Amino acid sequence: MITKKIWMFWSQGWAYTPSLVTHCKNSWAELNPDYELHLLDIESLFDYIEFPKAIDISRKDLTIQKIAALARLALLSKYGGVWVDGTTMCTQPLSDWIEEYYSGQFFAFRNPGRDRLMANWFIAAEPGSVILQRMNRNFSDFYVNNYFSNMGTKHGEKMLDYLTPRWNASPESSLLWHNWFVRKILRIYPYFIFHYTFNKLILRDAECAKLWNETKSLSAEAPHLVQHLEHDMDNIEKARKVIDSGVTPVHKLNWRVDSSSSYWSSVLPYFRQHNT
Repeated sequence: MITKKIWMFWSQGWAYTPSLVTHCKNSWAELNPDYELHLLDIESLFDYIEFPKAIDISRKDLTIQKIAALARLALLSKYGGVWVDGTTMCTQPLSDWIEEYYSGQFFAFRNPGRDRLMANWFIAAEPGSVILQRMNRNFSDFYVNNYFSNMGTKHGEKMLDYLTPRWNASPESSLLWHNWFVRKILRIYPYFIFHYTFNKLILRDAECAKLWNETKSLSAEAPHLVQHLEHDMDNIEKARKVIDSGVTPVHKLNWRVDSSSSYWSSVLPYFRQHNT
């Protein structure tokens, strides 16, 4: 049985979200009235959790995306429930589908790219989940035990540009980002380091691999369909059909889209129409 809490985070505060994010937030509230919805920002976040002392959020090697990545693991490890990125639209109540995929007390959509075993924009987990607890410890330790002083520098960007196409080819090759030389000498990490830490956990930890492989899977491909259709106004009808089809219970969008464009000014209200 899943803990009925939904966690959402917008660093600047929920009074300052783009229109698309407001639509997404409302969809979770409207379709899941049996869940507690927690809307956090960079200040209220630390009313609920603490990071290890070595992880100061002012560190120059920590972006807001990585703070949010650490936060989702810490929140779920302490309280359980569902973490949802602010750009994720709900179109089916959680009670209609999540338990089917929750036998291992940990769920994430799978294979969002050739180099990633899981997507991290939607994670459901219980505090007692072995996968969750080990992932939380491993990802936190990654920052506790290392300082990536070349992040955000020209030298660091040059190294990332060189290594990324070589090491992001598969889950197996992504493990190279965790080697000692990269952490201690190059002092850089790639954008998808959260996902690569998860890859390492599943590929190297037999117990976690067994739990992951025994849980019913759901691909991350379908949740991105509506976003991918935005580049052609003629795709509005296709997007509506995807929404109505129920092929996915959630849709991963992008807050940077122009909500006033012909495509999004039609599709965003259609989500609301579908949900009522």
